[in-house]
Amino acid sequence: MSVKLFKDDTPYTDYGLNLFVNLNSGWQTYTTEFTTRGFADTVKDGRLMFWFAPFASNGVTYFIDAIRLERIL
Repeated sequence: MSVKLFKDDTPYTDYGLNLFVNLNSGWQTYTTEFTTRGFADTVKDGRLMFWFAPFASNGVTYFIDAIRLERIL
């Protein structure tokens, strides 16, 4: 699946997270660090998207749990 953080309106500005995660059949922990970009002040239009197409298989169920975005100083 891909995981992206972007503006939730045109022009859908990339806010700095664009990650590909290769899923398997067991529970896994995935972490990444990224630097935000594409804005200069606080935003209220960010979308965190988990995109399975075109990677998903018909009839397969995916579970996502305990998502955290943290500021690292």
